[in-house]
Amino acid sequence: MTSRVPILCAILLASLPWSRPAAAADLDDAIALYAEASYEAALDALNAADIQADADLVDQYRALCFLALNRQLEAELSLARIVARSPLYRIDAGAVSPKIVDIFQQVRLRTLPTTAQELYAAAKAQYNRDELSEARLGFVRLGEVVQEASAIGAGDNLQDLVQLGEGFLVLIEARLAPPPAPPPPSEPVEAVSDPEVPEEGRIYSAADTNVVPPVSIERDVPTWVPPRGPFGQTTMQGSLVFVVDEHGIVEQAAMAEPMWPAYDTRLLAATRDWRFRPATLGGTPVKFQHVLNITLAPP
Repeated sequence: MTSRVPILCAILLASLPWSRPAAAADLDDAIALYAEASYEAALDALNAADIQADADLVDQYRALCFLALNRQLEAELSLARIVARSPLYRIDAGAVSPKIVDIFQQVRLRTLPTTAQELYAAAKAQYNRDELSEARLGFVRLGEVVQEASAIGAGDNLQDLVQLGEGFLVLIEARLAPPPAPPPPSEPVEAVSDPEVPEEGRIYSAADTNVVPPVSIERDVPTWVPPRGPFGQTTMQGSLVFVVDEHGIVEQAAMAEPMWPAYDTRLLAATRDWRFRPATLGGTPVKFQHVLNITLAPP
């Protein structure tokens, strides 16, 4: 005897009403409540929603509800979260009131410069951890955010970030580039001159005139704060010797001529964050020893 249970189960399942995912239902309910001017209920629905997929839209409707309830500060905080999360987010001016569009622009004016600084710091930290692919995406996004900030009049003080980001992108592309393919075999020709090949482990210096020296990308020197007393009125001179490796990072540094112990310590610590385009010999990055002469003068 053939069982009818599978057939009955299929009929029952087909007759059940289709249901949306809970997150989509909560968001749709919140939008409907907002349209009915039930702003407090809409906020409750938004707070109950799983906002992972639609976080920006949820915060936009939070801001709309807060603004309708005359809670402008909370509306601005919701909009600021959107800018921090998605700096290039746009609010459809045709779907909301001009007031919310104006407030969003004011929030972006205040928030985008800070967002750009945070993007730079995060991308630089990824570069220092050798997370090169992630750092490249971060610096590219930094350029997009600064361009957006400039378009709305908030990018006056961000051009240095653009230059630093572009410098890091050059370093990243050089490090990620695959090694060149070996040239195809060719007929022997009369040798004119052998290309210069770096000596393994050698540290070059300014005395090697055939080496292109490193180019500074980021080299912040600590501010000199003179001590009280006669030493604060004395001009001190010294020199720092440091080695830039093949990746443009300072691998060692020492005071050849010390100046003031506390300042010398700060200067040596600062070299850990310095970045350069590495020196090259015949197009190949090499280590290079550089000497930096420093004068500490009273105000």
